[in-house]
Amino acid sequence: MLRPLPKLHRLSTTVAQQRSMASLVGQSVGHFSPEIMKSSSTAGQGTCITVLLTPNHSYPFGPSPPTLPKKPLKITFDMGVTPSLSTSATGSSINLISHGHVDHLMGMFGHARSRRMINPNVDGMYYLPEGLVEVVNDIRSCVKRLDDKNNLNSSSSQNKSGQEFEDGMSIVGVEPDVEFCVWKCKNDNVGGVYCTPFEVDHVHGHAHTGTCRSLGYFIKSRFKKKVLKKEYEGLEGKEIGKLKKDKVEIYDEEIVEIPIVTYTGDTSASGITLPKPCPEPSVLSKAFGSEIVLCELTYLEGGEEKSKLLADERKHMHVDSLPSVFRSHGWDTSTRSNQKVVFFHVSAKHGTSQMAANKLKANLPDFLKGRAGLVNNEWWQKKGDAVLWV
Repeated sequence: MLRPLPKLHRLSTTVAQQRSMASLVGQSVGHFSPEIMKSSSTAGQGTCITVLLTPNHSYPFGPSPPTLPKKPLKITFDMGVTPSLSTSATGSSINLISHGHVDHLMGMFGHARSRRMINPNVDGMYYLPEGLVEVVNDIRSCVKRLDDKNNLNSSSSQNKSGQEFEDGMSIVGVEPDVEFCVWKCKNDNVGGVYCTPFEVDHVHGHAHTGTCRSLGYFIKSRFKKKVLKKEYEGLEGKEIGKLKKDKVEIYDEEIVEIPIVTYTGDTSASGITLPKPCPEPSVLSKAFGSEIVLCELTYLEGGEEKSKLLADERKHMHVDSLPSVFRSHGWDTSTRSNQKVVFFHVSAKHGTSQMAANKLKANLPDFLKGRAGLVNNEWWQKKGDAVLWV
C-alpha cells in the first residue's frame, strides 16, 4: 500500500573555492553555508545535483540562540541519475524534482532503494510538481511489483520479518509560490529552512497528467534574532547586566530571512528573466539573491542562430541569453558581486566538461567572469572538483 501524501503547510556572502569533497564552500555570514557536492548533469542523459548546507554556529543570534542541526543538511535537485553515478546524493533525505522528463526523475526509485539501505527508519522526502504525483505513484507501484516478483525469499510483498515491504518514499506534490518547510527548528517557532517553488518556462502540461508545470526551487533560512533596543545601545556590560537582573525587557525580536541556494531546473530565458517594471518582490527576484544560483545552460555556441532557434523551440537556455537574464536581476551591479552562479545541463555535443567550460568562458559576459562555474561530470574519472570555474 502506498503511503498517504503529507500535507503541505502554507506559510504566510562570499563563496570560496576549495579543492575538497565539495568544490564550493560558502564563507557565509548567514545561518548556513552552502556547498555543491560532486554531481552530474548532461542534457537528455541525466541531472542530479546535491548541495550541502552546513550550519553556521557562529551566527550572532543574540541571547537564547536557536538549536541548529548537528549535521549538515543534504538537499538534492532532480533525480535523473542513479546514486551509483552521483554518490553524494545517496544519503539525501530532501529531494526536489523540477519536472517530469525521464532524465530528471527516473533515478529517484533507485535512490530510494539505496537510501533505505543506509537509513531504513526514515523515509526520504520527494517533492515534485503536483501534476506529476499520480503518474509517479503509478510508476512507484510498478517498481514495487518488480521488487516483489524478484524477491526470492518470499512470494509475497513481505520481508523476512513478515512486514509489508516499504519503499522508503514520501511523495509530496507542490505548487508554485507555496512555501514549505524542509527542516524545522525545535526551539524557534519560525526558525528553519524553507523552500518556495517558482514556475519556469519548460514543460507546461501533458495530456496524461493534466496541468504539470516545470518548477525551480528557492531555498532560504528564517530565524528569530534578538537585538538590543535602541534606548539601551551604548550601555556598558554592567548596566546591561543590572537591567537583566531587574527583569527589564531590553531586546527587540526580529525575523531574519537569508537566501541560500536557488535551482532553476530546465527553463528558457524568458522563464527566469525578471520583468520590468517589477511592482513588488517576487519569488523569482528573491531567488536570484541566493549565495549560489544553479542555472540551466544547454547551448554554448555564442552567436550561432541555429542553436538559438533550438533553445527557443526546446525551451532551454542559450549562452547568448545570459547577459539579459542576469542583468534583469542586477548581477551586473556591485550589490551582487559576492554571488556565484553554477551552470548545469550542458549538451553532450560540447565534449568533456573541461571542453564545455572553455567554450563557456569564451562566451561568458564580463560581469559573470570569476564567479561562474560548470558542473563537472568527469569528477569520478579524474578525481577533480565538483565545479569547473571559468
